[in-house]
Amino acid sequence: MTSKSLLPAEIINKHLEAVGGKQALARLKSRVAIGTVRKENEPEVRMAIVSESPNAFRQFMFFERFDWHLTFDGKKSFVRGGHHFRVTSLRSRTNTTRCSRPA
Repeated sequence: MTSKSLLPAEIINKHLEAVGGKQALARLKSRVAIGTVRKENEPEVRMAIVSESPNAFRQFMFFERFDWHLTFDGKKSFVRGGHHFRVTSLRSRTNTTRCSRPA
């Protein structure tokens, strides 16, 4: 079995084709990414990023002793630390969900 190295442009084109093309991606108005991150020799932590077009986002990181929350509303950024947060829509504060530190 031979292995063919793909050029970066080929990888991007294959991804665009798989998701339905640039037009399909342009219709997306929000995204959620959930995973883990690690900084150098520190323990891995859980994180989530919620973004809404055109340029608003929230990022949550759940460290061992505290939680970190970054918000950018399209004009200003805000950082908070604590033990739990109220997560709201980036555009509206009417729908809220409790987001507490994972066990």
